[in-house]
Amino acid sequence: FQYSTKCNRCKRISCREENFMDLNLPIQNTDDSSLKALTIENLLEDYLTPEVMDGDNKYFCTHCKDACEAERSVGFKRAPQVLNIQIARYVFDLKTFQKRKLMKKIFLPRSLHINKLCGRQVKYILCGIQNHRGTSAYSGHYVAEVMDWPTGAWFEYNDEKVTLLEHGPTSSYDAQNTSTKTLKG
Repeated sequence: FQYSTKCNRCKRISCREENFMDLNLPIQNTDDSSLKALTIENLLEDYLTPEVMDGDNKYFCTHCKDACEAERSVGFKRAPQVLNIQIARYVFDLKTFQKRKLMKKIFLPRSLHINKLCGRQVKYILCGIQNHRGTSAYSGHYVAEVMDWPTGAWFEYNDEKVTLLEHGPTSSYDAQNTSTKTLKG
């Protein structure tokens, strides 16, 4: 990653690099009742949208020696060969003072084309998904959906039970086709 912060007063840009293993994408709209389906592309676009730093969240500019309004953005210096994406489904609820799981459905493309990586288009192929089954942030069960590279077939691994997924991963859609499949709950 490269974080860039531009002071709105002096226009200087401060940059900081950080290595990463996983890209942790938060769900911005935490309202589970919203009918709008989300995609990884939506979450990635939200993540890469510059953040305005103002009010109580002003940036301390070392050149101005003051808290200033600024704009912070994140970018990729180099595109990773493998992109691990984690969706931040667990949020702290300030009303109940407990963690809760966001149940919003996120659609995944079979191939992800990202234009904002390193100033060029990068393509990633979906090859595995880990799903948490259950509605609680405190309990549940994990299953994996994995593509067999030589055949392209998808399988679900649920402990010792392995099942062929004839239509591919349950939360995916074909990015070249504008229609989406009906997905299992």
